Amino acid sequence: MGKSTYRPASQRGALIETLIDNNNFIVLNNGQPTYTHHTGTRSRVDLAIVFHTLGTNSDWEVLSDTLGSDHSPIFARIVHLAEEIDDSLKFILSKADWESFKINS
Repeated sequence: MGKSTYRPASQRGALIETLIDNNNFIVLNNGQPTYTHHTGTRSRVDLAIVFHTLGTNSDWEVLSDTLGSDHSPIFARIVHLAEEIDDSLKFILSKADWESFKINS
């Protein structure tokens, strides 16, 4: 038999924490529980992570309709806000001094 890959939850959590810290990831979770045990207790077993540059443009939501599952659906979203483009600038390429451009660039 091969070597077991099972690790207790605390070790697996530590590995995930190291992965997040070493790669500049951000956790999107907001503390809402995502799993309902058959006893009715709730816990947070699901994780959504993004690269740090996307953190301010991302959000995470646990939906209330479980669709019959013990896991709540999660909606993670990355919103890219496009910069406004100033289309009032026009260039007349036929009047460009291309020889001067080649020399000076």
